[in-house]
Amino acid sequence: MNTRRTTVKRKNKKTQSLLFLLLLVLVVASIICSFLTILRNLPPTTSNITTTTTATTIESSRLIIIKTPSPLIQIQRQVVLRATATTSNNNNKTPIIMSSINSSTQQLRTATKKAIQKLKELEINFLALDFDQTILDIHTGGSWKGTVEELYPHIRPEFKSLITSAISETNAEIEIAIVTFSCQTRMVRGVIDHIIDIGLDENTKQNIPGLIGIGGIVDTSSKIPIRGGDRSWRYNGSGSINGKQPHMASAVEELDTRREEEQTAEQQQRLNINNTTNSSSSRSLMPMPLPLPLPLPSSKPITRKSTLLLDDDDRNIHHALDNGVRAIWFDPKRPQDLLPEIMKLV
Repeated sequence: MNTRRTTVKRKNKKTQSLLFLLLLVLVVASIICSFLTILRNLPPTTSNITTTTTATTIESSRLIIIKTPSPLIQIQRQVVLRATATTSNNNNKTPIIMSSINSSTQQLRTATKKAIQKLKELEINFLALDFDQTILDIHTGGSWKGTVEELYPHIRPEFKSLITSAISETNAEIEIAIVTFSCQTRMVRGVIDHIIDIGLDENTKQNIPGLIGIGGIVDTSSKIPIRGGDRSWRYNGSGSINGKQPHMASAVEELDTRREEEQTAEQQQRLNINNTTNSSSSRSLMPMPLPLPLPLPSSKPITRKSTLLLDDDDRNIHHALDNGVRAIWFDPKRPQDLLPEIMKLV
């Protein structure tokens, strides 16, 4: 009897174990089916996105076409549209910016011409220009470690316009000199050459005697003297030695010497022309009277009254004014006031 009960209990346990395993298999199968269903309902990934507006998925060996774009495709479209709109706006702004730059340049040229005309009216024929914080918008301290090309972006457009206009004005007869305490006069020369090179067109540069050096390169050394702290010059006159006074006086001595040499050379050229004319007329049957040499145009001498100093150091300005030299204090923080200040001169 007991043996039968034990056998029945064992059979019941085996049956329960089989039922439990079967139930476990059903639960796992249900979970797997649910997981697969979730995967099928997920939106397509980036790798499934194409450049068209449709996406495809395969279900039950059939091709189902989904005509509605995915959210990610819509986002990409919005980004493209915004980028296109931004590019279009930038393209529309570019002509406006260029127009503004051209307008400012034209205004500066017009104002510079008026300033040059004002100097002519006042019979000012010599501009003495400071370098650091005047022509340049920085102060090199006479110890610039970089290249001369690195100074080009620091050139003030007001002085670029003033220098190029003065040197190209054939009837103005305005001489220019750079007066500075900097001993790096080669750097200064490089900047001035660059101003003339980019500020004048080729025809104008070719028409200015002595401006083009060896190899067709602009060389202002024969047109614009530089007086700096390099001890390459000395002023032995009896004038003031305060501030920039000796610098200006020495530069004027050099300019006067050049003027005399140019007049002598021109006079000799005219005499050679007269001699050629005389030789030709002597061979003719009827002697012709010799033409008299034409008078040379008289350049007005540079004086204190005809000199204008532009400097950012008020001490140099005071020394100039005390010695009867015209001078304008240049405010480095307001460069736009330079030309209006020239117009105020009397």
